[in-house]
Amino acid sequence: MTKEKKRRSLTNKEKLNILDKLDEGICPTEIANQFGVSRTCVYNLKSSKKKFEALATSSNAQLLQAKSFKTAKDKVLDDAVYLWFCQKRSLDEPISGPLLCEKARVLNEKLNGDRSDSFKASNGWLNNFKRRHGIHHLCVQGERLSSDTESANTFVDEFKRFVEDNGYTKRNIYNADESGLSWRSLPRKTLVCSDENSAPGRKVNKE
Repeated sequence: MTKEKKRRSLTNKEKLNILDKLDEGICPTEIANQFGVSRTCVYNLKSSKKKFEALATSSNAQLLQAKSFKTAKDKVLDDAVYLWFCQKRSLDEPISGPLLCEKARVLNEKLNGDRSDSFKASNGWLNNFKRRHGIHHLCVQGERLSSDTESANTFVDEFKRFVEDNGYTKRNIYNADESGLSWRSLPRKTLVCSDENSAPGRKVNKE
């Protein structure tokens, strides 16, 4: 009696390797033995090859090591949202989850018109979207581009003269930096693309 193979879960990267070997003409039985799975598993992968086409060019390490892959129900919308997201991140604009969902709803209405009511851009959709594209969270760091360093340096010299001219002591001087109530400031965390390791920020709006 043939001993039944113990079921083994494959990573998405292993599944792609199996599909590559099938394309090379390697026998399914040989592939099954190499990866420790049944021939049925190999044939099932072959029949669902189209599902994994989007993974073939992916550089998302997290997705390749995962053991499942959920494709977008509406690929046109998915691509449009991701294009918008990449454009905003190329400008170092912070993007929050709610903002991404709102943009997805707007694009869905433009693309699908009367058929757009069924799409809600739920938390589940957002999580799947982030997983598909390797999107993750980072804290916004620094105050790049919009910080006026020249004016800041001038102020230091002027303030020093002011203190000396008026006879103030150090006990009369307080540093209130970062103490403002910034009700119109941008988010301090942002969603970023899979290849981003840092998220440069901008000067906070002091309103």
